[in-house]
Amino acid sequence: MAEGSGSNTAIWVAVITVVGSLLTAVVVNADKWIPRGDKPPAAVAQPSPAAPTPTPTPTTASPAATPPLAAATPTPTPSPSATAPVDISGVWRDDDGSRFDIKQTGTGYEFDQTAVNGNFQMAARQGKISGRDLEHKVEMMTGETGSCSGHLNAAGNKITGNCIYTGDMAGGWTFTMER
Repeated sequence: MAEGSGSNTAIWVAVITVVGSLLTAVVVNADKWIPRGDKPPAAVAQPSPAAPTPTPTPTTASPAATPPLAAATPTPTPSPSATAPVDISGVWRDDDGSRFDIKQTGTGYEFDQTAVNGNFQMAARQGKISGRDLEHKVEMMTGETGSCSGHLNAAGNKITGNCIYTGDMAGGWTFTMER
């Protein structure tokens, strides 16, 4: 009896698996077999009685009924490149208190960094502004060079970013500057 019970169970599992697979196939593909009603039925060409074609009568449009052409023409929006670049010129300070004197010309900028003790620390050259994103090359007082990228916040008073430099002291750091 136990032997027959095991084979019956295996048969039922197989039957349920097959029925489940078939039902899944039917449900998944039902949209291909049952029309949804959103498509019009195929029209059968029927000859229609010839109807006389109406002759158009010329009309004159009143000025009030026809909008002027200028009102229908959309106003062009300026491209992002046509807007003035953000202004980052002036004095900025980082978390260590170092002073950055930024000079900006259009979308280009450069700066000299002076440490808290008054010693020159770093200079930036070839800076470029794109929207609120900044990129520049740096030259450390030790001679190492590198590149930095940053982002100006929406209020225009904080720049955050990171720098990577090469040479004997190769490495990188993150920075935050505020004005």
